[in-house]
Amino acid sequence: MTDISVVESQVWFPKGFSFLSGFPTATRKRRMLMPMQAVADDSGCKGQGAVVVIAGLVGRAEWWGDFADKWDTCLKESPSIRYFKMYEAARLNGQFARLSKRQRDAKLIALVEVLNSHPFEELYITVDIAAHAKMFGAFYEGRPAPRKKNRTQHEKDEATLGNPYFYAYDCFISAACFNLWEAGEREPFEFIVDEHPSLGERVKRWYPVVRTIMKEPFRDIMPLDPMPRNDEAFKPLQAADMLAGLQRMAAHGDNEFGWLRRHFTIVKPATRCVHMNEAWFEFIRSLSTPERREPMSTETMIQLARMQGAPIPAEGEPWPKKPPSK
Repeated sequence: MTDISVVESQVWFPKGFSFLSGFPTATRKRRMLMPMQAVADDSGCKGQGAVVVIAGLVGRAEWWGDFADKWDTCLKESPSIRYFKMYEAARLNGQFARLSKRQRDAKLIALVEVLNSHPFEELYITVDIAAHAKMFGAFYEGRPAPRKKNRTQHEKDEATLGNPYFYAYDCFISAACFNLWEAGEREPFEFIVDEHPSLGERVKRWYPVVRTIMKEPFRDIMPLDPMPRNDEAFKPLQAADMLAGLQRMAAHGDNEFGWLRRHFTIVKPATRCVHMNEAWFEFIRSLSTPERREPMSTETMIQLARMQGAPIPAEGEPWPKKPPSK
């Protein structure tokens, strides 16, 4: 009779990664995971500034399993905290209420060093809400003001498309798919989101729309559904929260934690990180008209990447496998 304890010791299954059950060990280890966090204002989370930031990290499940153990150890090291949230660190409240500024900074550096243990790629999309409103104000110019009650399904769909959080979310998923495809990935990745009572439900409701309008062959590597997880328990979501918080502050010109960026020595931004400001939306308007409602094409995404200074190869040349070092 087989000793179950021996079998379990031979199976690679980090704590919290049971969603990978059913795959052979080699497949589990190489599965690409994309934990995502959002920091938003008018689209769901009030009082955090007029931008929507969606940030995530992509890496193999084997890396994330090792990361989760090291992150948990780092959290427990004195002075210990139960979980990490960037806004608590910035304000020295919540889990950071007992820490001095010097202790807080040391903890941040130590957590970044855990992230540096593997070559994760950072991806973020930032939407300036005022610029987005100006863009969609022009799109709906001359039309009756949308009703708030008793709306038709078409009116609900239009409201969704005009939501800055949906816009950021759609572009984030697209960028993730393009980055992974160009890096040679052909297996579906896992998209992990926070169980936020408001934003989590929106992600669940919007994802089928995003997946439907995604063009082939990129749709082939999209998961069937996003995977909600508690961010206090699932450690990779805490790392995504750190990046979302840092990017939100950067979008507002707040450099209080700008010094922390130089400690990211291994984690690098993907080529399609984008800040969607007024200039970005002006470019979008130059590519479309109010009557045109087609999904954004791959060609448009390439043009947008060029505008952001991303290294796009000349025609006929292959895409780079990894972003250049900075």
